[in-house]
Amino acid sequence: MNSSFDWFKYNRERNKEAIKINLHNKRSNINFFEKGHYNHIRDIYALTLLLLKNNKNNTILDFGGNLIVHANLINKININKFFFYIFNPFITAIKKKLSFRFKFIFKEKNLKNKKFDLLYFGSTLQYMNDFDLLHKLKFIEKSNYILITHTPISFNLKNKFIVKQNNQKNLFQNIYSYKFINDKILKNKFKLIFKSVNDHKYSGLMKKYKSVYSMNMLFKKKSRVE
Repeated sequence: MNSSFDWFKYNRERNKEAIKINLHNKRSNINFFEKGHYNHIRDIYALTLLLLKNNKNNTILDFGGNLIVHANLINKININKFFFYIFNPFITAIKKKLSFRFKFIFKEKNLKNKKFDLLYFGSTLQYMNDFDLLHKLKFIEKSNYILITHTPISFNLKNKFIVKQNNQKNLFQNIYSYKFINDKILKNKFKLIFKSVNDHKYSGLMKKYKSVYSMNMLFKKKSRVE
């Protein structure tokens, strides 16, 4: 991820918000309403979880995320059967217990050969420069579903380009093409089964670029006959 941006501070703030949301949801029978595009994105995440098999423990890897995306699942769906792993080297563990089961993973090596029912990239791919590590650790190919949300993606670009983010200092976004994501990251092993677009004003892009959209995309692992 972009190293000049203070990701530790960012994640501390998001985790504080998650604790407040979790407290609200414990006291209410209706979920906390998140403003802007987040309500839309969180619903996509919740509905994706319902696609997973009804195992005793469905495992989810939130790659580069924090607690906030999981905190607002309460009162939307039954989360008792899910266990959330959050990989982020720029995050600090918290002692407070929340209403869902989770564990932070701080080191990349601890992801090696792990199997997850769902791999979630919530607005993180655009801050990554090296994807070789994902395949060396071999956890992508072991996932059943991959969900990407709130990510600027081009549908005709061949090479990536980098833009300054307009709502944060010292932060830049890589704009990757759909083809790059499908071919280089997912290795053509997944089928796109859902996509939707977010309002451009929440993309962080300073201007509109032709065929670049803030996207939500859900992929399912291909069967051997596909």
